[in-house]
Amino acid sequence: MTEAEFRNALAWGMGVCAFMIVVSLARYRQRGTSAYIQAASFAVMGALLYAIRLELDRSVQIAIGVVLAALFVADFVSRSGYGPREPKA
Repeated sequence: MTEAEFRNALAWGMGVCAFMIVVSLARYRQRGTSAYIQAASFAVMGALLYAIRLELDRSVQIAIGVVLAALFVADFVSRSGYGPREPKA
């Protein structure tokens, strides 16, 4: 894979992340808070791809990856029901 093809693949990945942010926020009524967490995860993933494309320092990329991992854990917790419970009507 050439460098131009790699940059093109990163650009496509950022576009997919942007599309998935819109899809996640559109499904807010079904998913609740998990939709916001998922949208934030896609935003951070897009930022990570952008950081790779700009060839930022490796420590910046690792920091973005740590934030992404924390959002994945938060998404898992919000979907599994271990987090705070919403009151039943």
